[in-house]
Amino acid sequence: MQLPLQDFAALVRTQAAAVRGGAAGLIDLSVGSVLRAVLEANASVGLWVQWLIVQVLATTRAATSAGADLDTWVGDFGVARLPGTPARGQARLGRGVPGLAASVPVGTLVRTAGPGALTFRVVADPGHPAWTGTGYALAAADTDVTVPILAVLPGAAGNVRPTAIVQMATALPGVDRVTNDGPLIGGVDAEGDAVLRTRFGGFIDSRTRATPGAVAWAVLPSRYTVWAGGAGWAARGPAASPSRASAERKRRRIEKWLGPTYAKSARKMQAPVGACIRAQSPNRGLAPVVSARHFTSG
Repeated sequence: MQLPLQDFAALVRTQAAAVRGGAAGLIDLSVGSVLRAVLEANASVGLWVQWLIVQVLATTRAATSAGADLDTWVGDFGVARLPGTPARGQARLGRGVPGLAASVPVGTLVRTAGPGALTFRVVADPGHPAWTGTGYALAAADTDVTVPILAVLPGAAGNVRPTAIVQMATALPGVDRVTNDGPLIGGVDAEGDAVLRTRFGGFIDSRTRATPGAVAWAVLPSRYTVWAGGAGWAARGPAASPSRASAERKRRRIEKWLGPTYAKSARKMQAPVGACIRAQSPNRGLAPVVSARHFTSG
């Protein structure tokens, strides 16, 4: 929707024309006059209200929402943005000359150099030969120990090249240098707004077409019994509880029941075109999930 927005000058001119048209005599609207100042103040408030209207309009639609507004928009439908993952790898911490035994505790911070430096933290690895239960031991006779690290912030920016990590962000007795002999990998940015909108459109589209996957998605959150019926046909499908079957097992079970290869009998039959699929749960009763007017099993 294209709003008929006005700039500051247009708002002042509109008000001035209204004042002059309704006044019986001449009105002083020259720059610096009291009435001109009032009109300009009103125009400033009008610009602010216009901005609020534009912001509200943008957040009422997924196509124009962004960031946190888009997250809350799709969240009302049970869809969440795919989060980013932090980069991980190994760093070698040590000293120039062997000396006293030292320890590298979990949570020790190291970072790259320069503006926009990236920070990484030491993480636990109970299978590491130097693991002590709270960190990693650096023996008195050794000059360094290699430990696993993880980027503090998720994202592809954490995928740094070898030797990029050169600074200790946490001071450790007996340890004065750090480097990464190999690259850090696995960092992935969070799902972008455009990708999320595309995926959300696919989610809505799949539900409106009454596919087996859409029916399974609709009834998985709670205990369910699937009913389907239409024009001289009725059948009752599988029932399960979250405590008795995993979500994936229940999804496969429902899709199998709706699919074309499921055994046909008096109570277990393939859903025909025109069937109305319903899901019954203890909390919501018998509630319609999809109307399968264009539904074909499979």
